Formats: sequence, C-alpha cells, structure tokens
Amino acid sequence: MDPFKTARAETVRYHEQLYASSSLGSPGSWLAKPHPSVIEAIRLVEGDAAVDAFDLGCGVGRHAIPMARMLPKGSSVTAVDLLPSAIRRLVDNCTSAGVAADVVPVVADLEEFDFGAARASLVVGFSAIEHVSSPEAMGALLERCRDATRSRGVVMFGVLADRVEVAADGAITEGFVETRLSGDEALRRLEGVFCDWNVIRREVHPSAATEQRNGVEHELRGSLVLFTARRP
Repeated sequence: MDPFKTARAETVRYHEQLYASSSLGSPGSWLAKPHPSVIEAIRLVEGDAAVDAFDLGCGVGRHAIPMARMLPKGSSVTAVDLLPSAIRRLVDNCTSAGVAADVVPVVADLEEFDFGAARASLVVGFSAIEHVSSPEAMGALLERCRDATRSRGVVMFGVLADRVEVAADGAITEGFVETRLSGDEALRRLEGVFCDWNVIRREVHPSAATEQRNGVEHELRGSLVLFTARRP
C-alpha cells in the first residue's frame, strides 16, 4: 500500500476514535485545554479592530474556540479540518461556547486549501501541516500561509516530528504520519519560508502520548516543534 495512504488512513482512524471517545475539555487527553503557545499567539494580535484568523487542522475546536473568544469583537475565525465528523462536533462545541457566529467551519484537505483574498492577522496550524503528502506540499502550504498573512500578522505552528511508536513489548517502529520530518528539518523549513519575519518562539520539545489500538497499548514518541513569528 502507498505509504502516504497508509499514514493518512491511520491519521483518520486515530482522530475519529479520539473524537468519538473524548469530548473537548476531557481530562487526560490533549483535548483538555488549548496549548499555551497558541494562547500566546492569540495575545500577540495587535489592536482592537476585528480581524480575520485561521485555525488549520481545527479538530473539534480546541484552539478555534479560544481564538474566537479572545480576538477582538467581530473577528472571524475560519476553522479548517479534513474530517466532516470533526467539523460537525466543532459546530456543536462552538454553539455551546456561544461563538458559533464568529467561527466559519470548512471541510478541506490542507494540501488543497485556498486562503483566497484573506489578509489574516493570525494563522494557527497545530499538529496540522505535517498531515500533507510530502515535504514539498508542506512547503507550499507554508508559503500560502505566509502570503495570506498581513503586515504585523502572526503565524503559530506546532509540528509533530521524529515520530516513532513503542509497543508494549518495547518494539520501536516508525510512527504513522503523512510527512515524516526530524525536528531540525521542520525548523529549517519553517525558518526558510519565514526567513525575513520576526521569530518569537523557536523550540523543540520531547513529546509522548499513549493510546489503545485493538486492545493493545502503544506509546507515541517524538518531538513537538513550536514556531511563532510576526510579519514585519
């Protein structure tokens, strides 16, 4: 089977299972709360006027909802995800949170997503840009993010890299992710696209999580690359 199709099938399986078994805010899951680096990026948006923002790979609203709550009144958050089931849950969660009018849900593959004429003040892609078919596709997506961002706008990316799986017996295999990168390579690609921007955060942290798959526990290990930058 094609490696990309295998990884994409695993990405879909994992997220469908997660969203079916854990609701937004569930303790013990990464849906429990937004990542601090995203909250930091929201606070970097300047001014009190309404802005346009994008949450790429939005899932069920972990970051789209805080974005809608924290950005200036009247702002619009376009929330994009591959999975229709995630977008359905996003809509329900936004309604419950009272921000449905401020979030525009979009079902789309990020590799094909078109920002149109947007001039965004904030673009967030957390555990998103690695879910495309190749490093070249990732680079093209980053370039579209760059081109869609206005002067003084902010981008924030969290990229899962160096991904491996550790089975209960200790066996280590490559983790399923559509575009496999090392943490250093992910940073080089981010810095290459945003080379003339003001970098605010540039970090690589170890990452680990466990999941049950067919009754067997697996540990997912890797690196989390955090990158935040402001356009001059």
